[in-house]
Amino acid sequence: GISPAQKALLFPALKKLASEGMSILLVSHKLEEVASLCDEVTVLRHGKVTHHTRAPFHFPELLEAMFGTVPEQKKKSAARTTGNTVVTMNNIAAGGERQGLKLDNFSARSGEIIGLAGLDGAGQATFLRLVAGLTIPCHGTTQLFSTHLPSSKKASRIAGDLQTVFLPADRLEEALFTDISLSDHFSLRNKTIGFWEKKQHNRERAEKAITTFSIKGQPNDTADNLSGGNQQRLLLALLDPQSKLILLENPTRGLDIRSGQWVWEYLTETLSSKTCIIFSSPELDEILHYSDRILVFYDGEIALDCLTTETDHSTVAAAMTGMGVQ
Repeated sequence: GISPAQKALLFPALKKLASEGMSILLVSHKLEEVASLCDEVTVLRHGKVTHHTRAPFHFPELLEAMFGTVPEQKKKSAARTTGNTVVTMNNIAAGGERQGLKLDNFSARSGEIIGLAGLDGAGQATFLRLVAGLTIPCHGTTQLFSTHLPSSKKASRIAGDLQTVFLPADRLEEALFTDISLSDHFSLRNKTIGFWEKKQHNRERAEKAITTFSIKGQPNDTADNLSGGNQQRLLLALLDPQSKLILLENPTRGLDIRSGQWVWEYLTETLSSKTCIIFSSPELDEILHYSDRILVFYDGEIALDCLTTETDHSTVAAAMTGMGVQ
């Protein structure tokens, strides 16, 4: 992305070149840029051309071409009962992704399920890592359960001690070990038992988890031999069901429909109803269906913060592309 000052220089220069007869191809997901610069638009989705039109543009048509047909509204289950504040963030600025992240204030309560929407690189990945204590802000404060997270590497350990769990999208790169067995993953998970002393105990735990979570694998298998869906099942098996705050980055990425549904059944039916869940997803249907509240990120800022019952597919999609930003 570029700054407003850079746009003020670049856009007039592009218009001047076009007026002199030069053809310009602009690749952008920001509809206000498209409206300002383009004479015609081609929309690509999942590697295919889904729409082509000339100015003046009808933005609802473009949004539908970008994000798919607006689905029929499904009946949503009642929002979970919320309790005490679990996360508070104030005056945050942090690097990362295209624009970094700027955040005036944010809070979440126990029992809430909050969905983070936004195009890739809009700030939601940085947001999750800030809450988990994995990214250190340039300035600002974050509190988990009234405990201040320091601006140091100690933050992630403190977050973990406060029963905060982060499950990243890249399971093998960031969450699992590729060269140790499933049994040994449970050895690492169990802080009260020595790694080598209780091999049989952890093998039994792995066997139980394989059965309970329907993991298609054996205790001696390594995580990289599992499918994406089974890797996610393993991560959930390792998760403490009493966790107070769970941060999920694209929890159903790469999963088939059945596996994705199973993930959400586990999260919403097995975990404590007091657990706060904050998750990101590129799929608007997933966010609208499972969240009680939605944050839409655009250019490193929160462009929309509302209850799911007070918004819809079109409004969220518009905010993701900048059309809902005042």
